[in-house]
Amino acid sequence: MSSRHMGDGSIAVSPLEALFGLEPEEILPKLREGDPLNIQEACVHILQDEASLIDPSRMFEHALIEVAFDASICTIDDLHPDWLDNSIRRALSRILTRDRREEERGIPEQPEDFEYVRALFWRGEDPCRIGSIRYHALPAWMRRAFYALLMRDMPPQEAIEKGYGTKEQLRHACWSVFVAVGVVTEKEYAEFRRKKGYE
Repeated sequence: MSSRHMGDGSIAVSPLEALFGLEPEEILPKLREGDPLNIQEACVHILQDEASLIDPSRMFEHALIEVAFDASICTIDDLHPDWLDNSIRRALSRILTRDRREEERGIPEQPEDFEYVRALFWRGEDPCRIGSIRYHALPAWMRRAFYALLMRDMPPQEAIEKGYGTKEQLRHACWSVFVAVGVVTEKEYAEFRRKKGYE
């Protein structure tokens, strides 16, 4: 991510360093053109690492803005291997905070922001922001267990071996996600546990 000396004595400037000193509005189009910092790929990795259900395209748009601002005030002394990831994680945090605040204030959701959740859980025309908020409020281990099993299609035994939880924990994690996003109710989950003798 930093500059390096070339064989001919010149200095190769990294794509990030080339943005130093520019205003955010000047940086944004440069980031969009060819994605020189590989922000889109980094967004996908971070969403997977966080087991997040934020739509990747929405994440990318917010990350561009966050990275543009951070790059505008960045200096060579600020650079470190996690610079880009940290900037993108801040963008994710801002999305989640904004969703929570808009829900609390009763601001109507933008359906296009939650198409990913809607498609994943077959929610039809139902509001999805509250489900997304509840999902992201679950403990990280629950989200990661669910993500491994249903998003990565990992066999349960493999998930257990990789430390995502016991068989009962994996079951509980998946049901907790379904309750959070409104696919099933707490009552239905309790009834399922009673019938299976888990209570």
